[in-house]
Amino acid sequence: MTALTKGRNTPEATGAIYSFPLLAAAVAFAGGIAVLDASGWCKPGATATGLVCVGRFEATVDNSDGANGALNVDVKSGVFRFANSSSTDEITKAEIGDNCYIVDDQTVAKTDGTGTRSIAGRVMQVDASGVWVEMGVGIMNSPGGALLAGNNFSDVGSKGTARSNLGVYEKMGAPAIVVGAEAGNAINVAIQLKDSAGDDLAVRGSVLAYLSDDANGDSIAAAAPDGNVAIGADGVLIPVVADKCFQLVSEADGDIDIDIGESGADTWYLILVMPDGKLVASDAITFA
Repeated sequence: MTALTKGRNTPEATGAIYSFPLLAAAVAFAGGIAVLDASGWCKPGATATGLVCVGRFEATVDNSDGANGALNVDVKSGVFRFANSSSTDEITKAEIGDNCYIVDDQTVAKTDGTGTRSIAGRVMQVDASGVWVEMGVGIMNSPGGALLAGNNFSDVGSKGTARSNLGVYEKMGAPAIVVGAEAGNAINVAIQLKDSAGDDLAVRGSVLAYLSDDANGDSIAAAAPDGNVAIGADGVLIPVVADKCFQLVSEADGDIDIDIGESGADTWYLILVMPDGKLVASDAITFA
């Protein structure tokens, strides 16, 4: 592509809605806090560690009698008001900008409950009705939310140390995508998620992805690869449209890789839909 010489209709996603497969026997209530467990299954928020908050359930979906992934539920990212905790865990205006933590699927707290709770998101506002929390798949929070450990420059000796000590609320930058060579009717595509400073993401992240016949991502693939699309050595792949569209969840170091299988001659592009709505396209994935 070349630089623009006129206006361009560039797609964007605002308050993006994602579809996630529900955990076996889980019931998602509309308006509740939605999380992913360590295996990538969606379920209601609860007091537990290792959960990734992905937003608000958009509908009530009952998977009481279903296996993992038998039903999907829509989840929206954004800023939502949830119930406040009480006593020493009550969130006040002094916590605006800090992390808050999941108590259950409608309640957030000021602390992690002595290491027993997962991060819900960032406190945006507090009023008499509850706490407004920014949450979603693009929200990367460093645990702790502490101020500088001391007033010396060792606290900011590196970006990683500074982010950890400050509890910086990280967002994703442009990822790196490497398309491998075809081998045995398969091509591996490696993705490295980045933070806003351009460094490798140091926590788990998630992006929506799809295969397109167009380098700009203007269409979804007309035909899926005949050898399927599966996760490689790193990350989790959650299918949305079989072998065409999927939610990708990285390892703790931001790594994802997928294997695409095709016995014929065809070309696709892997399009990543970033949490801010931007599209990032891979180089051509060409099978000879």
